[in-house]
Amino acid sequence: MKALLLAVVKGEYLVEFRHIAGHTYIIETSAIVLGVYIFSDNSCLLIDSGGGKKFAHSVVEKLREKGLSIYGILNTHAHADHCGGNNYIQAISDCGIYASALERPFIENPILTPLCYYSAYPVKALRNKFLMPSPSQVTAVIEPGKNEINGVEFNIIDLAGHSIGQVGVETPDKVTFLGDALIGQSILEMFPFIYATNLENHLQSFRRIAKPPLQESFLSHGGRINDISALIRQNNQIIDRILETIKKLIEIPKSREEIVSHFISLLGIHVSRTQYFLISESISAYLTYLCDTQQASVYITDGLLLFKIKDSCF
Repeated sequence: MKALLLAVVKGEYLVEFRHIAGHTYIIETSAIVLGVYIFSDNSCLLIDSGGGKKFAHSVVEKLREKGLSIYGILNTHAHADHCGGNNYIQAISDCGIYASALERPFIENPILTPLCYYSAYPVKALRNKFLMPSPSQVTAVIEPGKNEINGVEFNIIDLAGHSIGQVGVETPDKVTFLGDALIGQSILEMFPFIYATNLENHLQSFRRIAKPPLQESFLSHGGRINDISALIRQNNQIIDRILETIKKLIEIPKSREEIVSHFISLLGIHVSRTQYFLISESISAYLTYLCDTQQASVYITDGLLLFKIKDSCF
């Protein structure tokens, strides 16, 4: 999803199949890092599937070169760059697909993602492959804690916030895949914005992975995390900066559309229609957080829904 905001999704290219620890490997590409856990029968669990059929085909071919079949796919969340390969891989392998209860409907019914952004059946411009991957069938729902897949226990971590039901997965080798729970430093430097669906849950996810710090962890966009505490601090700083910017903007009451417009101007970027709705959803999440923490209020005047700083919400 960050790749969408940065407008750099032009294709994913398979780079490397690399051993991390024990039975845990990664498939590293120019756009995303996928996790791979190899079972004793030479089948494997993919952690996410990338952005589409072409990329999924290259993943399957790489695994076949290694003599591996695909037992299942565990999706950290339902954004298209994470589950876009599900349909192709499930069709050719009849593999299982694992996801949280809240992400499952979006994987099985991709129209729900742009529908949520648009608040109704979306205009054609939003019914695109970056928001609507081909549907696939979730065969098992995973929950936080120990989950058995093909006789092996994986620890599922609640990382909701970036999306409504995002999870992380820790393999038996103590390697953890965090999906989009954090933004890597290089992306923050290019684009200092943090996408969120539920900001309070997003902040709770930071606290969840900070104590105790994870032994070995990977981001889907950014790869291995060398200092997770430092990266959490950087992400928190960006969030605080966004909140302060919004609070300053709503010293004079503004509608959500006005806030989004001002914010995009401050970012100094040209956005597509898809990017507009991604930013708008995040701004909405930040506004909800400000209202829920009694830092802002929301009310209707002259047919407009307005947000204003410092008043109590009602």
